[in-house]
Order: sequence, then structure tokens, then C-alpha cells
Amino acid sequence: MKAVKVRIRRGGEGENLMLYPAAYKGSEVGRSGLQGPIAYSGHIARGGAEAWCIIVLDNALATTYAADPDMEIVTKTDAQALLEEWRIAKGEPEEVVTNPDRLTAIIAKNGAGVALSAEDQKALDPDDATGGVTKQSVTFATKLKGVSNVAAT
Repeated sequence: MKAVKVRIRRGGEGENLMLYPAAYKGSEVGRSGLQGPIAYSGHIARGGAEAWCIIVLDNALATTYAADPDMEIVTKTDAQALLEEWRIAKGEPEEVVTNPDRLTAIIAKNGAGVALSAEDQKALDPDDATGGVTKQSVTFATKLKGVSNVAAT
């Protein structure tokens, strides 16, 4: 699997707000990798003329997409750095609640004086991918699992 950085342009009057490169096919992206882009830079929403997203594709399709000048294969390390940069630029928190129901159950247990299980403790650890409270960097790493750290095709 490869991570691909995609340039998206702001649409003009009467066009979609976000215009993807001609070679980008949303249905192909969903079949090949994850369900569409795993993150957007958010630049268009903040008034920019262009934005970027990261998609994860199988090697063959990534190579095909990278032939388009608006798409490039990036390493896993570079993808993680971009995702973190975009998170900060958008003002998103470092830690996010990924499973509110689990947290509610933990609060109820704690309030009732019931000891928390090892799974409950993991859910409260933001460095652990167990659903509960998770750092965005852990979520990004999970989404990029299996992605090569070699950009060359």
C-alpha cells in the first residue's frame, strides 16, 4: 500500500467547491484503499485556492495516480507529518474521544466504585489505539497501517 497526496482545487462559480484531479476516481479509491481520503488539509475551507488530502491505495493504482501532476506518492513518515501539520492548522485537538459509549460506561463504573478493567485503563490511555480517548497521531498511524515508507514506485 502507498500513501498518495492529492491536490484539490477550489471550484469556480457553478462548479463543485472542491475539484479533484481528472485521474481521481472516488469509487476506485474506495475499492483500492480505505473509504476515501483519510484526511484533508482544510485550506479551501479557510479560504485557500487549493487543498490537499491523503489517500491510501494499492501499489499499482498509486503508481497510476502518481502519473498525474496533481498527485504524488509520499512516504508513511511524510504522510504522518502532513496529517499532524493539517490537524494543528485546523485547530483540532491532539486527543479525541473515539468511543463515547465506552467512556460513559467507565464513568458509571467509577461512580459506582467498581474497579476499572485493563481494557478500561487502555481506553483511557491516549497513546493506545483502544477505543475511548486516543491521540490523533495514534489514529493516523492506524489509518496508515500497511503503508510503505518508500515513496519510489
